[in-house]
Amino acid sequence: MDVFTKNEYKDILLESLSFSQKNKSMEIFVWCIMTNHVHLIFRTTGSQGPELVPGDFKRFTSQKIVKAIMENPKESKKEILVKTF
Repeated sequence: MDVFTKNEYKDILLESLSFSQKNKSMEIFVWCIMTNHVHLIFRTTGSQGPELVPGDFKRFTSQKIVKAIMENPKESKKEILVKTF
């Protein structure tokens, strides 16, 4: 689903990346936002294992995006986006 075509949803993703770098010991080397997904190359720098960091990041980001979609009165694909998430 092409959710990252709108800047407000891309901004949420960028805020989540920044949060993860500062608070989740996630060192991001490269990222690329596509219209319907994201590519990341990262490593963990703290005690949390690398298998846990992406799950936390995805969960936090998807909750914020779903909330933004539901609160956006101009979102034409609201029902299908929320159902997909």
